Amino acid sequence: MAAGRCDRASESQTVVAGNPMRHLARGSAPAGQAFGGVAKGIKATFDRVDSVGKKVTITFSAMYDGKDYKYNGPDADSIMLTHPDPYTLDAILKRNGHVVQRTHSVISPDGQTRTQTVTGTNVQGQKINNVVVLDRQSPPT
Repeated sequence: MAAGRCDRASESQTVVAGNPMRHLARGSAPAGQAFGGVAKGIKATFDRVDSVGKKVTITFSAMYDGKDYKYNGPDADSIMLTHPDPYTLDAILKRNGHVVQRTHSVISPDGQTRTQTVTGTNVQGQKINNVVVLDRQSPPT
């Protein structure tokens, strides 16, 4: 993984490889989400609020090589990433060696839109099937 640092983005922004994205349906991405893209891997830190209103910070560093890496968060204990082409990123979250979530993200060829599909189960064992569409924003000046 190339040297790099990823800090949390400001609220209502998502940064994919340094490019802010905005959730099209609601006008903003999940609060505090940040992704620091590097040539062969990624380092990520993001915050979310759980079902009881508690802030949860999730972190991981992983390569796009199909191997399991430590995942720090309530949903899983490992993450596996693949980057099959320049526009696609697939992630698999595992808990105790069992797949619990799959995420398929696709960036449009013009780099302006990201569509992310997440399927599997959450930490409570409930089935999830979420599709999020984000569009690119200009960096803050």
